[in-house]
Amino acid sequence: MSLNASDKVRMNRERNEAFSRRLKKRRVELGFSREEIAAAVGVKPATWRRIEQPGTMYVMTQEKLETIARVLEVSCAWLLIGAAERIDHGPVPDPPSVTAEVDALTEFFRSIPDDRARERVMAVSEAVLSLHSLDS
Repeated sequence: MSLNASDKVRMNRERNEAFSRRLKKRRVELGFSREEIAAAVGVKPATWRRIEQPGTMYVMTQEKLETIARVLEVSCAWLLIGAAERIDHGPVPDPPSVTAEVDALTEFFRSIPDDRARERVMAVSEAVLSLHSLDS
């Protein structure tokens, strides 16, 4: 039996949507937010949203697929086609955090003795943090 082009497109779309559903379901089961899973996998939150969004196409390397599988504690086969049992890859590392660094910098900036200079530095740092959160 030969498939026509529209059947192939439909099947690819269905596979992609099933992949996205499995990703989201497993992320939620493990209690990860989108931001946490993105950090653990090594992508921007906006990229993770694209990966997890049904109907969007995201091309990834085998290495990235394996990283996602390890973080979600599943097999690549389960992610791709829903086959095989989930597997235990051991403990998942905590996502990297910059909170301590931001707190230390903020404390340092607050210690600047010149009020005007301190206000300028704080304004710049807040602008940078705001831009970073928009990029995420």
